[in-house]
Amino acid sequence: MTPRHVFLQTLIAQVKYPFDRKAIRAEFENHLDELTETFTDLGMSLEDAELEAVHQMGNPETIGKQLNAVHNPIIAWLYFGLKIAFVILIVYILTAIYPSLSRTVDLIRAPKPSLTEALENEHPNFIQPVNASMTIANTDYVFLNFAHLDDNTLVITVRKETPPLTVFSTNIQYLDWTMSFDGKQLDQGNHRIHTMPGIPEGGFVALDTKESLTLKVYSQTEFYIIVRNVTEAPESIKVTVNRDDDVAISTVLERE
Repeated sequence: MTPRHVFLQTLIAQVKYPFDRKAIRAEFENHLDELTETFTDLGMSLEDAELEAVHQMGNPETIGKQLNAVHNPIIAWLYFGLKIAFVILIVYILTAIYPSLSRTVDLIRAPKPSLTEALENEHPNFIQPVNASMTIANTDYVFLNFAHLDDNTLVITVRKETPPLTVFSTNIQYLDWTMSFDGKQLDQGNHRIHTMPGIPEGGFVALDTKESLTLKVYSQTEFYIIVRNVTEAPESIKVTVNRDDDVAISTVLERE
């Protein structure tokens, strides 16, 4: 074993933290190489130059102890332990939340039933498909069907269509609109009217409470117009919207 190797081995043996040893060894090898090159340039043989480089570096045991004091093994091991604990914590958290997160992603990705299908699942007395529409500003409202349920709820399914890249659109629930059943204007004071993108848990009767609602079905482009306390299903429904320019737009939904 050459004096160079003995020097490095003795020095590294004093460094207690094993993960620093490789970097320290590489650093001192570079110093020895630089000194050896300097002495060979002065005319020494390679063997003599390496020996002189080792002598110039000093006592390897003393240097190693000084390095060990700087690279405190307790602090180093504590830091290493914290890193391991952090990794374990991250793995634990990901493992714990993955099932819930996976279910959430699956629910988001899962195809959602149309509001018509959801309404059919409520077992209405009838559900009447219709072909009616109205255009307000940049928004088309297409009326798909209307239905009547045993709990005296009348439900109209509407699809809202806007041109691509539309930022703003109208919202029928905030417009001046009226509704007529069989030619008789609906008295909104005697009926609770809602527009909702889904069916509340517990059915439409849940709308009569003031509690917060959880929707079973929702859609980005379809919604219901819901009228409560309709004891008899109408044969025809007329929906009229009074635009800001005082022009009234109407459409009629008829039961076959």
